[in-house]
Amino acid sequence: MSEQHTQQPLHAAESRGAVFMQWTFFENQTQSRSLGWYIIASIIALGFLTYAIIDNNYLFALIIVLLAFIYYTQARTKSLEIPFILYATGIQIGDRFYLYREFKDFAIVYEPPAVKRLYLHSKTMVLRHELSIPLNDQNPIKVRKILLDYLPEDLEMEKESGSDTASRVLKI
Repeated sequence: MSEQHTQQPLHAAESRGAVFMQWTFFENQTQSRSLGWYIIASIIALGFLTYAIIDNNYLFALIIVLLAFIYYTQARTKSLEIPFILYATGIQIGDRFYLYREFKDFAIVYEPPAVKRLYLHSKTMVLRHELSIPLNDQNPIKVRKILLDYLPEDLEMEKESGSDTASRVLKI
């Protein structure tokens, strides 16, 4: 039987032990985009759409339109602020609580000002093996010191994940 994360009401926080550290981060990082970025993105999307129609690949055309719609609606939606709390017994991310034993290890990638992230590698989550948490203005040494009491550190991870790099560079 595989372990599942423990989802408890927020009032159960008393049983989680001492709060070592906490901060909030936005679900979707706000990217500042210039008019040129929007023009280039529109040209690329229209280019793919034109190619799909010329090639009679209507499924690809539909995918391009759906991706543009999803991106547009996501850009217009206000990002949720998510609490992150390090307890004596585990980690709370939003309304979900994870015991430390549910994680294999952690890594901190800190290259300010662009990259300041905590990565938690799960033992049990199949679809989301790696959780990427923005550190914002938190002291990475303090976060590391707390987590080392409960989890091993992945010292081989020196760069941010490919998806985080792509999101940051492409401003998506």
